[in-house]
Amino acid sequence: LHCLSSGINAEYGNRGQLRTKIESGEGTIPVRSESESLLTLDGVLGGQRLRTMSCSDKLCRMNVLGIQGSLLSHFINPIYYSSVTVGRLFSLEHLSRALFERAIGVEGSLPKGYRVNVPILLPVSGTEPRSTSKASNFCFNWTYGDEKPEATKTINGRVDAGNDAQGKPSRLCKNSLFKQFQGIYQKLRGDDLKGKTYRECKDSALSYSQAKGALMKSFVEAEYGFWAHKPEELSGFTV
Repeated sequence: LHCLSSGINAEYGNRGQLRTKIESGEGTIPVRSESESLLTLDGVLGGQRLRTMSCSDKLCRMNVLGIQGSLLSHFINPIYYSSVTVGRLFSLEHLSRALFERAIGVEGSLPKGYRVNVPILLPVSGTEPRSTSKASNFCFNWTYGDEKPEATKTINGRVDAGNDAQGKPSRLCKNSLFKQFQGIYQKLRGDDLKGKTYRECKDSALSYSQAKGALMKSFVEAEYGFWAHKPEELSGFTV
């Protein structure tokens, strides 16, 4: 990992603050109010910058909710990572605060099976110099069983499709993953979830939703700020 900005930001008064990365911008900024955490599709289409939570905030959240996400929580218990290796600027103090210490306050409010995970934090024996060149325009994904890696365009998350300037959706997009979830759910539970939206299926993972709500509340109560959410319209679809 080379990008862990949020909880590691040691600026006085901002330690542990939830922070967002800004589309087409540099660095991160705190999310200090609920109004700042809300994004709308009309706003984004009208020019509002899309804001995404920082890497360390996402890892902190995974240390409580697990890496499996809400949909898989219908079938399995939380899965936690056992260690984190950082390539540059390793600081045990800052990493501990960023990845799990700021979530300690939620421990007594979590449903059965959830916890504040404390992974082993490790540096590397040799670090590469920081690259100052422009980031790649492509991102590659691959999982065991795939015939080949998939290259997506970082500007829109789509796969280059030759003459199609827009490109086709990635196999990792919400629509694709939702279709796979529906197939598994039907085989295991006998329900095809017809008519239910992506958001409804996520929210129906009750223990996960309860743990998520408790974590967001604990961040606010500890004055770490608010979690920025993508526009609700993006999760109201069916397949």
